[in-house]
Amino acid sequence: MRPILFAKEHRMRSRSIISAAVVVLTATTPLPAQSIATSGGVEYRISGDTIWRRRDTTMTRSVFKGDTLERTYSLNGQRRTLTTYVQNGDSARVIDHRTFDTQGTATRSPTDGSFRAVPMPIVDIDGQAILLAMRMERTREMTSAYVTRPTMPESPSASHEYAFRANTRIVQIGDTIRYIMGCEAAPPVDTTTYLMFGADSVRRLSRAPRTFDRYLNTAIRADIESAIIRRSAASRDVPPSTPVPALRRWPCDRR
Repeated sequence: MRPILFAKEHRMRSRSIISAAVVVLTATTPLPAQSIATSGGVEYRISGDTIWRRRDTTMTRSVFKGDTLERTYSLNGQRRTLTTYVQNGDSARVIDHRTFDTQGTATRSPTDGSFRAVPMPIVDIDGQAILLAMRMERTREMTSAYVTRPTMPESPSASHEYAFRANTRIVQIGDTIRYIMGCEAAPPVDTTTYLMFGADSVRRLSRAPRTFDRYLNTAIRADIESAIIRRSAASRDVPPSTPVPALRRWPCDRR
């Protein structure tokens, strides 16, 4: 009987070792990072319990640890602030806040009553933005068979102008994109010029020249395509049968 019992114990022990190895492998194998580009030149990257938000030369890293969030803000590759939040119901409070100088030396700010409670939607703004972008992408996929999604013209020979937001318009000609911010009737007017390289990258020509990867390329395309959608929707708008009082925008919005 002993050899039979020993064989059973050996098989059970082997299965336990294999199960433990699977658990350890599952816990230590990192999840693949996922990148999401949104309009406005913001790129999000997710890996495990960490979210990175990048725009131009700024980077924000948020690490979720249960009910605690550690958020690091960096500028030009240098860490500037580190803030730790702890959730308390539908809000969060700051339990640690540090600022860093150019040498990397940290200065800790007092948190005993000097920081007010912050609403959770503000603390978790990056996670909510990612969920919204995912939902919008999923909606586009589901409606693509029924609705033709407008796309940015590729290298048009004629100039195309798009109303982006109040006092901001986009002008496209060829591979050149200009963001014109301000109003000619009330200077100053700020213009930022980009040169598109297909769908791969983009270079900012004016105001601090720099080359960006596909995330800003995708964001510029999203800005133009959203302006095309708004213009198309406005053309199909049905005018009211009776005039409705409304505010009249001045030639230049008051800033």
